[in-house]
Amino acid sequence: MDNHNISSQYSEAFVAVMGTSPAVLSECLYYYYSPHYGINRQFSDIKVITTTKGRDLLVKSMFTDGVLVQLEAALGMKSGQIPFTISDIMVIENETTGEEIQDLLTSEENEAASNMISNWIKHYTDTDGVRLTATVAGGRKTQSAIMALAFQLYGRTDDELIHIIAPDERMMDREWFFPSEPADPTQFLSVSDVPVLRVGRYLSRNLNQSTESMVREIQESLYAARPIERIEIEKNILCVDGEEVKITPREASYYRYFLKRRVNALCPDDCSGCQECLADQETLLADSRTLILAEHAIISGEGGHFYRTREKRQQTSDYELIPSLYEEISRLGSVLRNSELHPLRREDIAPKKLFLTQGNRKDVSIGVILNPNIIHFLD
Repeated sequence: MDNHNISSQYSEAFVAVMGTSPAVLSECLYYYYSPHYGINRQFSDIKVITTTKGRDLLVKSMFTDGVLVQLEAALGMKSGQIPFTISDIMVIENETTGEEIQDLLTSEENEAASNMISNWIKHYTDTDGVRLTATVAGGRKTQSAIMALAFQLYGRTDDELIHIIAPDERMMDREWFFPSEPADPTQFLSVSDVPVLRVGRYLSRNLNQSTESMVREIQESLYAARPIERIEIEKNILCVDGEEVKITPREASYYRYFLKRRVNALCPDDCSGCQECLADQETLLADSRTLILAEHAIISGEGGHFYRTREKRQQTSDYELIPSLYEEISRLGSVLRNSELHPLRREDIAPKKLFLTQGNRKDVSIGVILNPNIIHFLD
Protein backbone atom coordinates (compact mmCIF):
# COMPACT_ATOMS: atom_id res chain seq x y z
CA MET A 1 0.00 0.00 0.00
CA ASP A 2 1.45 3.31 -1.02
CA ASN A 3 -0.62 5.73 1.04
CA HIS A 4 -0.33 4.36 4.58
CA ASN A 5 1.81 7.26 5.71
CA ILE A 6 -0.77 9.98 5.15
CA SER A 7 -3.04 9.14 8.09
CA SER A 8 -2.16 12.40 9.85
CA GLN A 9 -4.19 14.19 7.16
CA TYR A 10 -7.37 12.32 7.99
CA SER A 11 -9.77 11.05 10.56
CA GLU A 12 -9.84 7.30 10.04
CA ALA A 13 -12.98 5.17 9.69
CA PHE A 14 -13.14 1.39 9.40
CA VAL A 15 -16.07 -0.67 8.07
CA ALA A 16 -16.27 -4.45 7.92
CA VAL A 17 -18.86 -6.90 6.70
CA MET A 18 -19.04 -9.98 8.89
CA GLY A 19 -20.64 -13.39 9.04
CA THR A 20 -19.80 -15.95 11.72
CA SER A 21 -16.05 -15.21 12.05
CA PRO A 22 -15.48 -12.45 14.63
CA ALA A 23 -11.73 -12.94 14.22
CA VAL A 24 -11.90 -10.93 11.00
CA LEU A 25 -12.41 -7.79 13.08
CA SER A 26 -9.76 -8.53 15.70
CA GLU A 27 -7.23 -9.49 13.00
CA CYS A 28 -7.82 -6.24 11.12
CA LEU A 29 -7.56 -4.13 14.25
CA TYR A 30 -4.37 -5.91 15.30
CA TYR A 31 -2.87 -5.37 11.85
CA TYR A 32 -3.55 -1.63 11.82
CA TYR A 33 -2.68 -0.93 15.47
CA SER A 34 0.33 -3.20 15.92
CA PRO A 35 3.76 -1.55 15.53
CA HIS A 36 4.98 -4.81 13.98
CA TYR A 37 3.29 -4.04 10.64
CA GLY A 38 4.19 -0.36 10.68
CA ILE A 39 0.81 0.93 9.56
CA ASN A 40 -0.12 2.75 12.78
CA ARG A 41 -3.65 3.65 11.74
CA GLN A 42 -5.83 4.82 14.64
CA PHE A 43 -9.54 4.61 13.87
CA SER A 44 -12.02 7.15 15.22
CA ASP A 45 -15.01 5.17 13.91
CA ILE A 46 -15.38 1.39 13.58
CA LYS A 47 -18.54 -0.19 12.17
CA VAL A 48 -19.37 -3.86 11.56
CA ILE A 49 -22.30 -4.76 9.30
CA THR A 50 -23.69 -8.21 10.00
CA THR A 51 -26.73 -10.36 10.74
CA THR A 52 -28.19 -11.30 14.14
CA LYS A 53 -26.14 -14.51 14.06
CA GLY A 54 -22.99 -12.53 13.37
CA ARG A 55 -23.88 -9.93 16.00
CA ASP A 56 -24.36 -12.56 18.70
CA LEU A 57 -21.02 -14.21 17.96
CA LEU A 58 -19.25 -10.85 17.81
CA VAL A 59 -20.72 -9.71 21.15
CA LYS A 60 -19.80 -12.99 22.81
CA SER A 61 -16.20 -13.01 21.64
CA MET A 62 -15.32 -9.31 21.75
CA PHE A 63 -17.19 -8.30 24.89
CA THR A 64 -18.43 -11.29 26.91
CA ASP A 65 -15.22 -13.28 26.48
CA GLY A 66 -13.08 -10.14 26.57
CA VAL A 67 -11.19 -10.49 23.27
CA LEU A 68 -11.25 -6.73 22.69
CA VAL A 69 -9.71 -6.03 26.11
CA GLN A 70 -7.13 -8.76 25.49
CA LEU A 71 -6.33 -7.23 22.11
CA GLU A 72 -5.80 -3.80 23.64
CA ALA A 73 -3.56 -5.30 26.34
CA ALA A 74 -1.50 -7.16 23.72
CA LEU A 75 -1.02 -3.86 21.90
CA GLY A 76 -0.01 -2.01 25.06
CA MET A 77 -3.19 0.04 25.05
CA LYS A 78 -5.60 0.95 27.83
CA SER A 79 -8.99 -0.77 27.97
CA GLY A 80 -11.52 1.14 25.89
CA GLN A 81 -8.88 2.89 23.78
CA ILE A 82 -10.08 1.19 20.60
CA PRO A 83 -13.42 2.93 19.86
CA PHE A 84 -15.62 -0.08 19.29
CA THR A 85 -18.77 -0.83 21.30
CA ILE A 86 -21.86 -2.99 20.89
CA SER A 87 -23.66 0.03 19.42
CA ASP A 88 -21.19 -0.02 16.51
CA ILE A 89 -22.56 -3.37 15.33
CA MET A 90 -25.01 -2.62 12.54
CA VAL A 91 -27.52 -5.47 12.09
CA ILE A 92 -29.15 -5.73 8.67
CA GLU A 93 -32.94 -5.36 8.85
CA ASN A 94 -35.83 -6.47 6.69
CA GLU A 95 -36.77 -3.29 4.81
CA THR A 96 -40.49 -4.05 4.97
CA THR A 97 -40.96 -5.28 8.54
CA GLY A 98 -37.92 -3.75 10.23
CA GLU A 99 -37.05 -7.13 11.76
CA GLU A 100 -33.39 -8.00 12.16
CA ILE A 101 -32.16 -10.55 9.62
CA GLN A 102 -30.64 -13.79 10.89
CA ASP A 103 -28.91 -14.78 7.65
CA LEU A 104 -28.69 -13.61 4.04
CA LEU A 105 -30.56 -16.31 2.17
CA THR A 106 -33.03 -14.52 -0.12
CA SER A 107 -32.85 -11.81 -2.76
CA GLU A 108 -34.74 -9.44 -0.46
CA GLU A 109 -32.29 -10.04 2.40
CA ASN A 110 -29.31 -9.46 0.14
CA GLU A 111 -30.91 -6.29 -1.20
CA ALA A 112 -31.29 -5.04 2.37
CA ALA A 113 -27.62 -5.84 2.99
CA SER A 114 -26.67 -4.02 -0.19
CA ASN A 115 -28.55 -0.90 0.86
CA MET A 116 -27.06 -0.86 4.37
CA ILE A 117 -23.49 -1.43 3.18
CA SER A 118 -23.84 1.17 0.43
CA ASN A 119 -25.34 3.72 2.83
CA TRP A 120 -22.46 3.39 5.29
CA ILE A 121 -19.81 3.55 2.56
CA LYS A 122 -21.50 6.61 1.09
CA HIS A 123 -21.80 8.19 4.54
CA TYR A 124 -18.07 8.07 5.16
CA THR A 125 -17.00 8.87 1.60
CA ASP A 126 -19.31 11.90 1.55
CA THR A 127 -17.48 13.28 4.59
CA ASP A 128 -14.47 15.45 3.84
CA GLY A 129 -11.42 14.78 6.00
CA VAL A 130 -12.33 11.15 6.63
CA ARG A 131 -10.43 8.30 4.99
CA LEU A 132 -12.31 5.03 4.84
CA THR A 133 -10.71 1.61 5.21
CA ALA A 134 -12.97 -1.37 4.60
CA THR A 135 -12.52 -5.11 4.36
CA VAL A 136 -14.16 -7.73 2.16
CA ALA A 137 -12.85 -10.61 4.30
CA GLY A 138 -15.99 -11.34 6.35
CA GLY A 139 -19.47 -12.65 5.70
CA ARG A 140 -20.98 -14.46 2.80
CA LYS A 141 -19.59 -13.98 -0.69
CA THR A 142 -22.54 -11.72 -1.53
CA GLN A 143 -21.52 -9.37 1.30
CA SER A 144 -17.98 -9.17 -0.05
CA ALA A 145 -19.28 -8.55 -3.56
CA ILE A 146 -21.64 -5.85 -2.29
CA MET A 147 -18.80 -4.15 -0.40
CA ALA A 148 -16.66 -4.11 -3.55
CA LEU A 149 -19.58 -2.70 -5.54
CA ALA A 150 -20.15 0.02 -2.94
CA PHE A 151 -16.51 1.04 -3.27
CA GLN A 152 -16.91 1.18 -7.05
CA LEU A 153 -19.89 3.49 -6.64
CA TYR A 154 -18.70 5.77 -3.84
CA GLY A 155 -15.00 5.19 -3.13
CA ARG A 156 -12.49 8.02 -3.49
CA THR A 157 -8.79 7.94 -4.36
CA ASP A 158 -7.47 7.64 -0.78
CA ASP A 159 -10.09 5.20 0.52
CA GLU A 160 -8.85 1.62 0.80
CA LEU A 161 -10.59 -1.71 0.32
CA ILE A 162 -8.55 -4.56 1.75
CA HIS A 163 -8.58 -8.30 2.27
CA ILE A 164 -6.92 -9.81 5.33
CA ILE A 165 -5.80 -13.45 5.43
CA ALA A 166 -4.57 -15.43 8.41
CA PRO A 167 -2.37 -18.54 8.00
CA ASP A 168 -4.29 -21.66 7.02
CA GLU A 169 -3.76 -23.34 10.37
CA ARG A 170 -5.30 -20.33 12.17
CA MET A 171 -8.30 -19.76 9.91
CA MET A 172 -10.18 -22.79 11.25
CA ASP A 173 -9.17 -22.16 14.86
CA ARG A 174 -12.20 -20.55 16.52
CA GLU A 175 -10.13 -19.71 19.61
CA TRP A 176 -7.52 -17.67 17.69
CA PHE A 177 -8.29 -13.97 17.22
CA PHE A 178 -4.95 -12.22 16.71
CA PRO A 179 -1.22 -13.01 16.84
CA SER A 180 0.42 -13.52 20.18
CA GLU A 181 3.77 -13.29 18.41
CA PRO A 182 3.49 -11.43 15.08
CA ALA A 183 6.99 -12.46 13.99
CA ASP A 184 5.91 -16.12 14.08
CA PRO A 185 5.29 -17.17 10.43
CA THR A 186 2.36 -19.30 11.56
CA GLN A 187 0.66 -16.17 12.93
CA PHE A 188 1.58 -13.65 10.25
CA LEU A 189 -1.32 -11.58 8.91
CA SER A 190 -1.30 -10.88 5.20
CA VAL A 191 -3.21 -7.87 3.90
CA SER A 192 -3.66 -6.87 0.28
CA ASP A 193 -5.41 -3.99 -1.45
CA VAL A 194 -8.45 -5.03 -3.46
CA PRO A 195 -8.22 -3.26 -6.83
CA VAL A 196 -11.46 -1.42 -7.53
CA LEU A 197 -12.46 0.94 -10.33
CA ARG A 198 -13.89 3.91 -8.47
CA VAL A 199 -16.28 4.99 -11.23
CA GLY A 200 -19.43 6.15 -9.43
CA ARG A 201 -18.33 9.66 -8.55
CA TYR A 202 -17.16 10.23 -12.12
CA LEU A 203 -19.92 8.60 -14.17
CA SER A 204 -23.06 9.23 -12.13
CA ARG A 205 -24.97 12.49 -12.07
CA ASN A 206 -26.93 11.51 -8.95
CA LEU A 207 -25.21 9.87 -5.99
CA ASN A 208 -28.37 10.03 -3.87
CA GLN A 209 -30.33 7.35 -5.72
CA SER A 210 -30.65 3.69 -4.82
CA THR A 211 -27.73 1.35 -5.49
CA GLU A 212 -29.75 -0.48 -8.13
CA SER A 213 -30.66 2.75 -9.94
CA MET A 214 -27.11 4.04 -9.80
CA VAL A 215 -25.69 0.80 -11.18
CA ARG A 216 -28.24 0.90 -14.01
CA GLU A 217 -27.41 4.53 -14.79
CA ILE A 218 -23.66 3.87 -14.90
CA GLN A 219 -24.15 0.71 -16.96
CA GLU A 220 -26.21 2.65 -19.48
CA SER A 221 -23.54 5.38 -19.60
CA LEU A 222 -20.81 2.82 -20.22
CA TYR A 223 -22.95 1.13 -22.87
CA ALA A 224 -23.58 4.43 -24.61
CA ALA A 225 -19.92 5.47 -24.37
CA ARG A 226 -18.76 2.57 -26.51
CA PRO A 227 -18.30 3.31 -30.22
CA ILE A 228 -21.44 3.03 -32.31
CA GLU A 229 -21.30 -0.22 -34.25
CA ARG A 230 -24.00 0.32 -36.88
CA ILE A 231 -26.28 3.10 -38.10
CA GLU A 232 -29.08 2.14 -40.46
CA ILE A 233 -31.47 4.52 -42.16
CA GLU A 234 -34.49 3.63 -44.24
CA LYS A 235 -36.44 6.59 -45.53
CA ASN A 236 -37.01 8.67 -42.38
CA ILE A 237 -36.38 5.92 -39.80
CA LEU A 238 -32.95 6.02 -38.18
CA CYS A 239 -31.69 2.97 -36.27
CA VAL A 240 -28.65 3.34 -34.01
CA ASP A 241 -27.37 -0.03 -32.79
CA GLY A 242 -30.92 -1.35 -32.79
CA GLU A 243 -32.62 1.73 -31.27
CA GLU A 244 -35.01 3.53 -33.62
CA VAL A 245 -35.62 7.25 -34.06
CA LYS A 246 -38.32 8.56 -36.39
CA ILE A 247 -37.57 11.88 -38.09
CA THR A 248 -40.01 14.04 -40.04
CA PRO A 249 -39.46 13.68 -43.81
CA ARG A 250 -38.14 17.21 -44.35
CA GLU A 251 -35.60 17.04 -41.51
CA ALA A 252 -34.72 13.46 -42.46
CA SER A 253 -33.79 14.64 -45.97
CA TYR A 254 -31.05 16.82 -44.45
CA TYR A 255 -29.80 14.01 -42.23
CA ARG A 256 -29.62 11.55 -45.11
CA TYR A 257 -27.74 14.18 -47.11
CA PHE A 258 -25.22 14.70 -44.31
CA LEU A 259 -24.75 10.94 -43.89
CA LYS A 260 -24.17 10.41 -47.61
CA ARG A 261 -21.77 13.32 -47.76
CA ARG A 262 -19.76 11.66 -44.99
CA VAL A 263 -19.88 8.25 -46.69
CA ASN A 264 -18.83 9.61 -50.08
CA ALA A 265 -16.09 11.94 -48.85
CA LEU A 266 -12.47 11.19 -49.75
CA CYS A 267 -11.17 12.16 -46.30
CA PRO A 268 -9.95 9.50 -43.80
CA ASP A 269 -12.54 7.50 -41.84
CA ASP A 270 -11.43 9.16 -38.59
CA CYS A 271 -11.65 12.71 -39.99
CA SER A 272 -12.87 15.16 -37.38
CA GLY A 273 -14.56 17.36 -39.97
CA CYS A 274 -13.31 18.99 -43.18
CA GLN A 275 -14.54 20.60 -46.39
CA GLU A 276 -14.94 17.17 -47.99
CA CYS A 277 -17.36 15.67 -45.46
CA LEU A 278 -19.08 18.82 -44.18
CA ALA A 279 -21.14 21.34 -46.12
CA ASP A 280 -20.45 25.07 -45.96
CA GLN A 281 -23.16 27.65 -46.61
CA GLU A 282 -22.59 27.85 -50.37
CA THR A 283 -22.61 24.05 -50.78
CA LEU A 284 -25.65 23.65 -48.55
CA LEU A 285 -27.54 26.30 -50.49
CA ALA A 286 -26.85 24.65 -53.85
CA ASP A 287 -27.55 21.11 -52.63
CA SER A 288 -30.80 22.14 -50.94
CA ARG A 289 -32.35 22.48 -54.42
CA THR A 290 -30.88 19.23 -55.76
CA LEU A 291 -29.38 16.52 -53.53
CA ILE A 292 -31.42 17.30 -50.41
CA LEU A 293 -34.60 17.41 -52.48
CA ALA A 294 -33.64 14.04 -53.97
CA GLU A 295 -33.46 12.57 -50.45
CA HIS A 296 -36.88 14.07 -49.73
CA ALA A 297 -38.24 12.31 -52.81
CA ILE A 298 -36.86 8.95 -51.60
CA ILE A 299 -38.73 9.40 -48.33
CA SER A 300 -42.05 10.86 -49.49
CA GLY A 301 -42.19 10.14 -53.17
CA GLU A 302 -42.86 12.98 -55.57
CA GLY A 303 -46.25 13.73 -54.07
CA GLY A 304 -47.77 16.87 -52.65
CA HIS A 305 -45.42 17.36 -49.68
CA PHE A 306 -42.32 16.96 -51.84
CA TYR A 307 -43.78 19.11 -54.60
CA ARG A 308 -44.58 21.99 -52.23
CA THR A 309 -41.08 21.83 -50.71
CA ARG A 310 -39.43 21.85 -54.15
CA GLU A 311 -41.54 24.74 -55.40
CA LYS A 312 -40.86 26.82 -52.32
CA ARG A 313 -37.09 26.33 -52.58
CA GLN A 314 -37.01 27.09 -56.27
CA GLN A 315 -39.06 30.24 -55.83
CA THR A 316 -37.23 31.55 -52.74
CA SER A 317 -34.16 33.75 -53.18
CA ASP A 318 -30.82 32.61 -51.79
CA TYR A 319 -30.92 35.41 -49.24
CA GLU A 320 -34.30 34.28 -47.90
CA LEU A 321 -33.61 30.55 -48.18
CA ILE A 322 -30.46 30.48 -46.06
CA PRO A 323 -32.21 31.21 -42.69
CA SER A 324 -34.88 28.63 -43.56
CA LEU A 325 -32.24 25.94 -44.19
CA TYR A 326 -30.49 26.58 -40.89
CA GLU A 327 -33.82 26.57 -39.05
CA GLU A 328 -34.71 23.17 -40.50
CA ILE A 329 -31.26 21.78 -39.62
CA SER A 330 -31.70 23.15 -36.09
CA ARG A 331 -35.04 21.30 -35.83
CA LEU A 332 -33.27 18.13 -37.00
CA GLY A 333 -30.73 18.53 -34.18
CA SER A 334 -33.56 19.06 -31.68
CA VAL A 335 -35.33 15.88 -32.84
CA LEU A 336 -32.17 13.82 -32.37
CA ARG A 337 -31.25 15.39 -29.03
CA ASN A 338 -34.78 14.90 -27.67
CA SER A 339 -35.04 11.28 -28.79
CA GLU A 340 -35.15 8.27 -26.48
CA LEU A 341 -31.50 7.48 -27.20
CA HIS A 342 -28.98 7.80 -24.38
CA PRO A 343 -27.69 11.42 -24.12
CA LEU A 344 -24.20 10.35 -25.20
CA ARG A 345 -25.62 8.62 -28.27
CA ARG A 346 -27.75 11.67 -29.15
CA GLU A 347 -24.70 13.88 -29.08
CA ASP A 348 -22.67 11.43 -31.18
CA ILE A 349 -25.14 11.37 -34.06
CA ALA A 350 -26.32 15.01 -34.03
CA PRO A 351 -25.12 17.34 -36.82
CA LYS A 352 -22.06 19.37 -35.83
CA LYS A 353 -21.22 22.96 -36.69
CA LEU A 354 -17.53 23.65 -37.27
CA PHE A 355 -15.65 26.80 -38.23
CA LEU A 356 -13.04 25.54 -40.66
CA THR A 357 -11.60 28.95 -41.48
CA GLN A 358 -9.71 30.19 -38.44
CA GLY A 359 -10.92 33.57 -37.25
CA ASN A 360 -14.01 33.59 -39.48
CA ARG A 361 -17.10 32.86 -37.37
CA LYS A 362 -19.39 33.36 -40.37
CA ASP A 363 -17.84 30.53 -42.38
CA VAL A 364 -19.70 27.66 -40.70
CA SER A 365 -19.74 24.11 -42.05
CA ILE A 366 -22.28 21.48 -40.97
CA GLY A 367 -22.35 17.70 -41.07
CA VAL A 368 -22.10 14.49 -39.11
CA ILE A 369 -18.78 13.24 -37.76
CA LEU A 370 -19.19 9.48 -37.77
CA ASN A 371 -17.17 6.55 -39.07
CA PRO A 372 -18.56 6.14 -42.62
CA ASN A 373 -18.13 2.37 -42.40
CA ILE A 374 -20.96 2.08 -39.85
CA ILE A 375 -23.49 3.99 -41.99
CA HIS A 376 -25.89 1.85 -44.02
CA PHE A 377 -28.81 2.93 -46.20
CA LEU A 378 -31.55 0.32 -46.53
CA ASP A 379 -33.59 1.95 -49.32
